[in-house]
Amino acid sequence: MLQNIINLTVKDVRFPTSLEQHGSDAMHTDPDYSAAYVVLDTDDGLKGFGLAFTLGKGTEIVVCAVQALAGLVVGKSLQDIVRNFRGFYRLLTSDGQMRWLGPEKGVIHLATAAVLNAVWDLWARAEGKPLWKLLVDMDPKQIVSCIDFRYISDVLTEEEALGETRSMLREGYPAYTTSCAWLGYSDQQLKQVPELYNTTYSVFTQIKFLVLTMLFSSFAQMLFKMVGAGLRSPHGLGPIGDFIVTAQIYECRFQ
Repeated sequence: MLQNIINLTVKDVRFPTSLEQHGSDAMHTDPDYSAAYVVLDTDDGLKGFGLAFTLGKGTEIVVCAVQALAGLVVGKSLQDIVRNFRGFYRLLTSDGQMRWLGPEKGVIHLATAAVLNAVWDLWARAEGKPLWKLLVDMDPKQIVSCIDFRYISDVLTEEEALGETRSMLREGYPAYTTSCAWLGYSDQQLKQVPELYNTTYSVFTQIKFLVLTMLFSSFAQMLFKMVGAGLRSPHGLGPIGDFIVTAQIYECRFQ
């Protein structure tokens, strides 16, 4: 039975996270975590939900872009989309007029992501599974077939992606959380990190802290006092050197 998409709605949803500096980093000092939130309705009552993440101002622009893409989505059947997911992606990004606005970058890229996320969610619900389960149950070739390799094949070919996918399905995919500490957090907020890690983030083997380079010394000392010998590093940065350094990001591994 075909499930036809009969409606697309999108909302501007914002949270005042800047009040306590949640999500802050060196470049984004006052983010209000927000989203262009998409809902797809089908003719059998099933719904799919997706979003594109934003930082507050400008979310309304992404909402307008999603609305501009709606005509490419409404009227399609879910089954036709999933049979050629890569083709559906190219449909969204290759409209003869819309692509002038930058279909694979900027606002249009965010809008496309929100729509695709909603389709993925709709697909999972149609299968009666959470999305993670839909993915791990898929054949690696099917997963890779959903990806458009046009602009990435010079660094990752379809064959290489197939090998990586098989490996991830077999071994799992490493993940970390950034929610423990943000650049704008006070010392008092940082002191709550061990408790947060033990109660909320213990499923993660890694957590990531964002700090300015000039704050590294005092930050590292505080962090070291909180987590002590539970850190390790491949970089040999001294007694407090249990950090993976990427620009202004310091990532520590909990054992």
